[in-house]
Amino acid sequence: MSPANHPPGRQHPFDPVAPPALASMAEGKDQEEEKTAILALAESALDPESLGVVLSSTIIGSRSQAALINGKSYRLGSTIRLDHDRRPIEFQLVEIRSDGIVLQRGEKSYEVCLPDPAKSDRLEMTLLQDD
Repeated sequence: MSPANHPPGRQHPFDPVAPPALASMAEGKDQEEEKTAILALAESALDPESLGVVLSSTIIGSRSQAALINGKSYRLGSTIRLDHDRRPIEFQLVEIRSDGIVLQRGEKSYEVCLPDPAKSDRLEMTLLQDD
């Protein structure tokens, strides 16, 4: 009798193997870490447009500025909270212009423009109280 040669890459039948419980735990940890990394990457890729941010109007006054976003009025510097898969996503309103706004999340800035007036069928106005 002579020993059989094993093809490369194939496990030897008598090599030690981790017990199934430990192997599944290590595999579960790896899967959990991978899932967390994927969620973090997906969350970082979320932009206002993909989250459904709709800018209706901007108001630029001598003392204050505001923007109507998703039907709510926000002043410059406000935090806009949006939900994504039941997780809150926050943007900071850092700039208001006559043609749009700039939102910031972490290191990234996102420009959201007002819709083309020719395509919009309504005009909305919001009165703001002076502080």
